[in-house]
Amino acid sequence: MPDLADVRIFIPRIRRELDPGTATASAAPGYTDDMLKDVAADAVGELYLIGGSAFPYSLNIASATPASAYAPNDWEYYTDPEVPIILHNLVAIQAALTQLYRDAQAFKTQEKISDEGSAWEVQRSATLMRDRINAMLQRRKEILAQLAYANPELVTDYFVNMLEERSLNLDRVIEPYYYDGSV
Repeated sequence: MPDLADVRIFIPRIRRELDPGTATASAAPGYTDDMLKDVAADAVGELYLIGGSAFPYSLNIASATPASAYAPNDWEYYTDPEVPIILHNLVAIQAALTQLYRDAQAFKTQEKISDEGSAWEVQRSATLMRDRINAMLQRRKEILAQLAYANPELVTDYFVNMLEERSLNLDRVIEPYYYDGSV
C-alpha cells in the first residue's frame, strides 16, 4: 500500500498534467522523478498559501539555519496530514500552473529563424497558453471552493472588529450603522 503522505505519490499525476494526453511513462520527459518530487512539494506549499484553511495540508521543516528557525534549509517530503486521493488532481493542477507561468515568461510569439541559404519566420498564438492557464485556474478555484464547502469546520477565516472587541461603546459611536440594522 503506498504511503499517501509521501509527496512522491503525486509524481505520475503531475507528469500527466504537465503533458496532457500522453501516457505517464512518456509524459514530461525533461523531468526526473527527483525533480518532480520537489515540484510536488512546491505545489503543496503553494496550495497551503493560496487555499488557506480550506487546504489544511502542509510540509514539515526538516532542518533550518542555526541563526534563525524561520529560514528552512530542507523539508520533509511528507504531508501533514496525508492528502486524500481526491485532492491529488489539485496538487497536479498547481504544479502545472507553476510550470505554465515559467513557460509563459520565455514564450515567444514571433521568431525569425535563418540558416546559410534561407530565412523564415514563425508565429505562435499566445491564446492557447492563456486559455489553458485560465482553465486550470478555474479548476483550482472550483476544487478549493468544493473543499471549503465540504469541510466547513476547516474554514476559520473570519473578520474580527478589533475596535468592537476593545470598546463596544466606542465602536457603537463610531459605526452606529452596524448596530441600528441599516447594514
